[in-house]
Amino acid sequence: MGTPFFSPPAVKPNSTDIFGFDEVPPTASGIFNAYQMVPLNGYRDVDISTGGEPFVVFSRAPDIAQVLESKTGVPAPDKGLAFRNPAPSVKVTIRNQGMEGLTEVVIMKLLDGAVTSTLAVSAKTPKPLTFKVFTLEDSLRNVGQQERPTSIDLGRLKTSLEDVKKIYLNQANVVLTQQFPLESLSIEGDLGDPIMLEDKGALINGKRDQAPLNFFEERFKSSPVRFNIVLSWEFLQNKRERKSIGGLAPQPGNVCIINPFIVDYAFLTQRIAHEMMHSLGAGHVTPTSGFLMTVDEINSNWRMTRANIDLANPSGMLVVVDPRFL
Repeated sequence: MGTPFFSPPAVKPNSTDIFGFDEVPPTASGIFNAYQMVPLNGYRDVDISTGGEPFVVFSRAPDIAQVLESKTGVPAPDKGLAFRNPAPSVKVTIRNQGMEGLTEVVIMKLLDGAVTSTLAVSAKTPKPLTFKVFTLEDSLRNVGQQERPTSIDLGRLKTSLEDVKKIYLNQANVVLTQQFPLESLSIEGDLGDPIMLEDKGALINGKRDQAPLNFFEERFKSSPVRFNIVLSWEFLQNKRERKSIGGLAPQPGNVCIINPFIVDYAFLTQRIAHEMMHSLGAGHVTPTSGFLMTVDEINSNWRMTRANIDLANPSGMLVVVDPRFL
């Protein structure tokens, strides 16, 4: 027999079919802890690796996280949903019934009553956020007319932005809305090629006393839009960091500088979503691969951590427990 625990769903990398699940290493006592975002009045299917061990799964606050049998949709009885002869992997459905908050769903062995895994369920209200896209130009260049090696593929950009919306909606119940039209951000002078975002010296509207990134921050300081996405030609963070990067954003802030000439569509999508998360105040995550906020761009993915989800949408964080299920 094995230990039943909430396990991550099998999804392809760089997929919008990631629905707000996160896990942490087992505790010293061997309990597997996980996290699941559930939208208000919505539901999520959750996988359980059983090891063939009989178990029961129950919620400490069914109004926030009602446990249902996935195949039939039948709600679990008060004592929980029992699996007496489980397959190696089973699914349950966690449904919210209109109450915001944070509670716990528990897996307990039938044989001895030992708790083997917990799922923190955050029922989140929709969080509306807006973004607007700008194309950068100075006196010498216009990103909307350049070919590096090809011109901006607006169709691919639109697809990436639609997937960014799905990433934030599916994982954090954040509703992103684009403000139209696409506008030009015009500067008199010479920003350089590549642009050194953190270094002074570029000619910006007749002056050289301000780094480009500081100019962008000042330009959008009073913007009512939460994310101002500036499409730029090639840029570097500064003269010391010579590595080419796909995006940069102050942390926190409301402007994201993006290189739209990235050849790979999945990478472009990840860069936009990644820099938005920086704008919200998130740093990089420790794991070396598999997450939206991984510092290594090559090994990153579209998956948010619990901290990312709760930062993007801070609703559903007040703990609620029904006294019947303490």
